[in-house]
Amino acid sequence: MERKLTTIFASDVVGFSKMMGLNELKTLQILKERRRIIDKIIEEHDGIIFGSAGDSVIAEFSSPLKAAEAAVATQHSMKIMNQGKEEFEQMNFRVGINIGDVMVSDDNLFGDAVNIAARLEAEAKPAGICISNTVFDMINRKIMVSFEEAGVLKLKNIEFPIKAFHVLQQNKGTPRFTQDSEEIHTKVSEAEPGSVAVMFFKNLTNHGLG
Repeated sequence: MERKLTTIFASDVVGFSKMMGLNELKTLQILKERRRIIDKIIEEHDGIIFGSAGDSVIAEFSSPLKAAEAAVATQHSMKIMNQGKEEFEQMNFRVGINIGDVMVSDDNLFGDAVNIAARLEAEAKPAGICISNTVFDMINRKIMVSFEEAGVLKLKNIEFPIKAFHVLQQNKGTPRFTQDSEEIHTKVSEAEPGSVAVMFFKNLTNHGLG
C-alpha cells in the first residue's frame, strides 16, 4: 500500500448537534455558507479535502505551515462572519493539525496521523486551533501567531500521549523588515474594527545575514 508523509487538517462545528436540534434548515444553510469559505481557503493554501461528513472537514497539506495558515485564515473568517449575528446564527469551528506518515487507499488517507489530527481538533478551544508538537516545531517563528502549551494529552484510542499547543491569534498581518534603522519599529496592520494589532519589526540586513 502506498504511504506518504503529509499534514492533516481536521475541523468540525462546535455544538453542531445542538444547533441541528434547534433549527435543522437554518443550521444547514449556515454550514453551507461557511463551508464555501472554508473550502476556498483550503484550496488557496494548496490543501486537498479528502474527507467530509456532516459538519466535519478533513484535508491534507504538503506543508505544515500552509495548513496552519489555512487554519488561522479559517478562524479569522469565521469570526468576521459571526460579527453582528444573533447567537443562534453564529457558527464556531475547532481545528486540529498533525503531521505524520499515512496510508493511501482509494483517494483516502488512513493511519494514526489522521486519527491524532481528529483528536487534537476535539481538544481545541471553541473557535481555536490545536496542533501537535511536531507541527509546532516546524511552524514556530514562521507564522504571525502566539502559542500556548496544551500539555501532554491522552487522546482517545491513541496508544501514546501527544504533546500539543493551542494557537493564539493575537498577532495579525504580514511580517516584513524595515530598511532604515537598527531599531525595532511598530506597525498597525489591518486591525479589525475596535481593535489594534501591533507588529514588531527589526532590520537584520547588517547582522551578517547577507
